[in-house]
Amino acid sequence: IESNKPSLSRLIHYRQQLSKKGLRVLELGAGVGLGIVLASAGAEVLLTDLPTLVRNAVEPNLYLNSKQGNDGPQEDGEEHQRAPNWLRDCEHVERIGEGWAAAAPLDWTKPVKEQLSSEQCRAINVIVASDCIFLEALLKPFLDTVQTLFEEGAPSLLISFQPRGERIMGSALFTTEQHLVNSVDARGWGIQIIGWKPLTRTDGTKEIVMIVEIEPEKTS
Repeated sequence: IESNKPSLSRLIHYRQQLSKKGLRVLELGAGVGLGIVLASAGAEVLLTDLPTLVRNAVEPNLYLNSKQGNDGPQEDGEEHQRAPNWLRDCEHVERIGEGWAAAAPLDWTKPVKEQLSSEQCRAINVIVASDCIFLEALLKPFLDTVQTLFEEGAPSLLISFQPRGERIMGSALFTTEQHLVNSVDARGWGIQIIGWKPLTRTDGTKEIVMIVEIEPEKTS
């Protein structure tokens, strides 16, 4: 993975971009929802995950963090009608802080266009994901999903990645840094680390979390 001085400028770029009101963000593998933080700062965020996780984790957390959840229910449909157009196809759309958030099921093993509308795919300014490709089996379907979104016009993916395979000798279960690089490179995409943070586990083992930028075209 490229890691050099220009990566600092990219990190600054994303810090500025992610703080903009009205930025349209798609989160993959949301879990409880990193995107909620972005929405509170003013972004319009579509959080996606498997149907059972959307129903039992993402949507309840959206409601708990929403103005409606904090201030009590509003008139039926009032908040939904004020939501950004590209999020209105979602069943649950919530006003969170200065922005908006909605949830939608997205199974990476199924065609994206059968699960998200064309308007949703084409509206995206940036894709984000957090530590959701740690298992080797997840990498290909994840990148297949990203490829469809790139083809629809999404300009970049920002993902946090914590390599685990290197510390488990002989394990084929976990995605290694090299496999991520090779898989991205095979698709003709660009990849670089734009930030990282060292971690120390309770057993004293040293690890690192990377912030990785992936783009549909390689930069020179």
